[in-house]
Amino acid sequence: MPTFNATPNSKRTRVMTSQSAGTTTVNSSIIDTADFATTVFETLFGTCTTGQVTAIKVQGGNASDGSDMADLASSKITLADPGTGLMVVHEVVESVYRYLRLVVARSTQNVVIDGVVAIQTGAHRAPTTDDSTVQDRTVLVSPATGTA
Repeated sequence: MPTFNATPNSKRTRVMTSQSAGTTTVNSSIIDTADFATTVFETLFGTCTTGQVTAIKVQGGNASDGSDMADLASSKITLADPGTGLMVVHEVVESVYRYLRLVVARSTQNVVIDGVVAIQTGAHRAPTTDDSTVQDRTVLVSPATGTA
């Protein structure tokens, strides 16, 4: 069976740090999709108060400052109630927009966002370099047990 390594031709970026309990809308930082075929946003939720109504969506645009960002069709996911400990995943393949961001619209009750990670795959140029928000990465192929 062939060996598949997911990390060498991908890039990871933490696009949103943890956000304390709140009911406000929060935008992630902007991701440049120029050298990648696919961008996956993984949104992690902490404690959510019952009755919360939270919508998570992706926006795209061609201005690096986000000034032309608009919602991507069919990207809205509504977080289940209460939502504590859940993760929501968006995958954008071959974006027609160069820049993407994730929007978490919290309303009615408090929702904690543990963070959002963007994983870009299908690199058009190799090798890739992770964002400065990634401390380190390692690839283990058929590792034996022993001292970590």
